[in-house]
Amino acid sequence: MWRALAVLGLAAALLGGIFQARYPDVRADSPWRLLARADSAYGEVKVAQHGQARVLLLNGAMQTGLDMTTRLPVFAYASAVASLLKTAHPKPGRVLLLGFGGGVLAEYLGGGGYRVESVEIGRYKSGPDAL
Repeated sequence: MWRALAVLGLAAALLGGIFQARYPDVRADSPWRLLARADSAYGEVKVAQHGQARVLLLNGAMQTGLDMTTRLPVFAYASAVASLLKTAHPKPGRVLLLGFGGGVLAEYLGGGGYRVESVEIGRYKSGPDAL
């Protein structure tokens, strides 16, 4: 069962890489609001908001997102990864995440009883208001 889920997760990741959405369009008449922008060693980093959805973008491609009202992930990948983890290891324990991104997966797993540690190659702000 977990192998099938892993294959589906890999396929979704590959398709996501092929069909990357390029957002937000932050013109004056756009519903998107640009909250922050910075250049990094890995490209242009932006944080933008549309309604209650706050997203992290790298070079114009959405990386992760969080509903600021419910604190739930905007994109299904975080729920899918958590489901895969719970299927493989039903009893919450320690989890090591390679790559923190916007922290959405770490927050989601932490809320599910997992003790989360993360390793990231870049230096980013962390905590409840990081994204």
